[in-house]
Amino acid sequence: MAWQALHAQGEVAVGELSKLWQNPLPRMRARALGVLAQIPGHQISALTAGFHDADADVRTWALRLTSTLARSGLIDAAALKEPIEKLLHDPSPAVRRQIAISLHGQKDVAHFWSILAQQHDGKDRWYLEALGIGSMGHEDACFEAWLAAVGEHWNTPAGRDILWRLRSGKTAAYLAKILEDPAVASSEKARFLRAFDFLPTSPEKLSALIELAGNGPSAEVIREALLRLKGSSGPELASVIQAALTKSRGTSQFVQLARDFGAAGQAAALLDTAVAIANDPAANDAIQLLYQDAEADKIIDAALTGTQAAGVVAVLGSSGTTRGLARLGTLLSNTQAALELRQQAVRAFSRSQTGATALVKLAKDGHLPAELAAAAASTLRLVQYPTLASDIDALFPAPAALGGKALPAIPELAKISGDVAQGRVVFERPESSCITCHRIGKLGVDVAPPLDAIGAKLTKEQLLDSIINPNASLSMGFETTQLALKDGGTGFGIVRSETADELILALPGGTTQKFRKADVTKREKLTTSLMPNGLSQVLSQAELVNLVEYLSSLKAK
Repeated sequence: MAWQALHAQGEVAVGELSKLWQNPLPRMRARALGVLAQIPGHQISALTAGFHDADADVRTWALRLTSTLARSGLIDAAALKEPIEKLLHDPSPAVRRQIAISLHGQKDVAHFWSILAQQHDGKDRWYLEALGIGSMGHEDACFEAWLAAVGEHWNTPAGRDILWRLRSGKTAAYLAKILEDPAVASSEKARFLRAFDFLPTSPEKLSALIELAGNGPSAEVIREALLRLKGSSGPELASVIQAALTKSRGTSQFVQLARDFGAAGQAAALLDTAVAIANDPAANDAIQLLYQDAEADKIIDAALTGTQAAGVVAVLGSSGTTRGLARLGTLLSNTQAALELRQQAVRAFSRSQTGATALVKLAKDGHLPAELAAAAASTLRLVQYPTLASDIDALFPAPAALGGKALPAIPELAKISGDVAQGRVVFERPESSCITCHRIGKLGVDVAPPLDAIGAKLTKEQLLDSIINPNASLSMGFETTQLALKDGGTGFGIVRSETADELILALPGGTTQKFRKADVTKREKLTTSLMPNGLSQVLSQAELVNLVEYLSSLKAK
């Protein structure tokens, strides 16, 4: 109300406002300036006085008023060009930040911007952002003016900041040099890689990314550069991709490259890689990519007769693909193949719910060879597939207890002392199934909770109860999830990881399957544990007691 009244008085109020302008308090001078700068005939002189004020906040306020009044057409900013230029070297970074922001939307800003950019200290994040705002629409010109001024001395903390913030395609080559510079800390380099994501498409950007993809200082930089080249093409890029494929063979990065760049002729390498990274979700992607090749079946058939046969069988089962399971099905009935390989095929079937369902159907229809029944019985009991439980019990009945001996009540069983060393043997042997889900130290798989310090968490009675009655209590984060898919298939396991678009489920042995959420019609968290029910039935009483004694001995160190 006071401002409105004084502004309405116009020239009459100038005398008192001039007195207020002499007030020792910066806030009062700023209030006076706010009115004087908008009284006709006094705008330029008031703003000029504001530029010369001893207080940085008042000088900043004068600059803000200048921008506002110029945009409103109330003053001609050209009349203030000379006093504003003198502020380009103002000792206050706040004043210089305000000038940088005021360049936004103006013409021919590169010279002023370069002067301001040279004064960035490499620490003031607000100053850097002000430079970014001021350069918008003139990024290339600003970059060229700044580079001409700093020359070979661009590679400083402040210079790297400016290159990171500028959105000019011409900075790409310099970002690449920063990433290749061993003097730049590796912890800093991630942000310079991300800077590429904000650069416009340009020949300089493409060339810099190809250089990093081919000669990057680390596998991480190479991987990130290749990721940003997705969708690009050209002979130079093709050469880099081929070199990257050769270098990354046997890793999940190889699968990603083959998927992103449609690398032809990589079917055999995809199969080798799937076997090498069998428990990685990318192994399933490798099998799916493999089946896009016309020679896929021939390559798989050849591998099944070689030294990698067991590994190939395992990844075909883990993939859960129709063609993979069909190929395993022919192996089951092939009496000319080694019995051990056929048994491995049975185990591979159970590594996905789709495969386990197919295995149960073979048994139901009488097509499961008798010599494979025992392997099917043991492998199907390693996982609790709720929809298959009744069929498994009917087709592969388990004995009431190992050796026909019933177990005493849990409290009585807990009183029996066991042998720790023998219990460790029980835990580590494959047929007990413990190490297919749990890890102790470096042994085992991270599917279910680790057991390194389980003896400090559970009593013997609780350990026995968790083995004999695994569904009695479920650890948070290790609940079993059941999926129904659009194509009629199913998914089953413990959620290993999840994004907005994908879900990865883990099964015993570390097998993982990746599902697109768009393909999931129903998702249900089950009340049953992934741990097989009736595990105690494959252990003698002595083995069970020894196992619990061993687990009870595991304490936190």
